[in-house]
Amino acid sequence: GGTEMFADMHTHSKYSPDSACSITDMASQQKNMGTAIFAVTDHFINTPYSKSTESFDLIKSCFEEIDTLSIEGIEIIKGIEIGDMYLNKQETQSIIDKLNPDVVIGSVHVVPYKKLSHIHLMDFSSLTEDELNEFMHLYFETVYKNIRCGCDILGHLTLPLRYLSAKFNIFIDLLPYEDQINKILEYIVKNNIALEINSAALKSGLKD
Repeated sequence: GGTEMFADMHTHSKYSPDSACSITDMASQQKNMGTAIFAVTDHFINTPYSKSTESFDLIKSCFEEIDTLSIEGIEIIKGIEIGDMYLNKQETQSIIDKLNPDVVIGSVHVVPYKKLSHIHLMDFSSLTEDELNEFMHLYFETVYKNIRCGCDILGHLTLPLRYLSAKFNIFIDLLPYEDQINKILEYIVKNNIALEINSAALKSGLKD
C-alpha cells in the first residue's frame, strides 16, 4: 500500500469573518498535528446578503500571502469555500476563473425556505415537525442543485444538524431523506467530487 498521509482541506484564516488565525500559526499547528497538506479555504460569499467584491479582495490577499510562505514539512495550498453558488452561478464561476484556486469547496449556507433563510440564523424551535421536515427536504434538494454548479469538495453535507443539536437540542432521523442523500452521493462519486468529513460539529455536541 501507499504511504498514509493526512490532509486538512477545509480551514479558515483571518481572511474569513469567522476566524482570526494567521496562516503561519495555522501552518505551525497543522504541522504539530502531523498534517502533510492543508488548504486555506476562506469564505467567498456571493449572496444577496453580501458584496462579492469584498470576498474577492480578501481571498486575493490570502492567496498573495500564501505565495510568500515556505514552511518546511508542510504544503499549503490555495482554496476557497464558496457558499451558495447556485444563487449566482455565472458570476461565481467568473470569480473562480480570475482567482484560480487549487481547490473549491461547495457548500450551502442559505436555503430558499420562506424566501431565503441563512441556516445559522434560523430559529428552528419555531418550526413545527412538518415545517422542519419540509426544510430538510429543501436543504438536501439545494445541496444537490449547488454541487451541480461545480466544485472539488462537498462541504458539510449535514450542516443543519449542527445547529439543530447545539442550539435547539433537536435531534432528527435522516432516514426520511435517504433517497435525496443517496442522489447527492451518487453524483459526487460519478463526478469525482470529494466528500468532506467535517469535525466542527463535535464542538457543538453532535456525536453520531
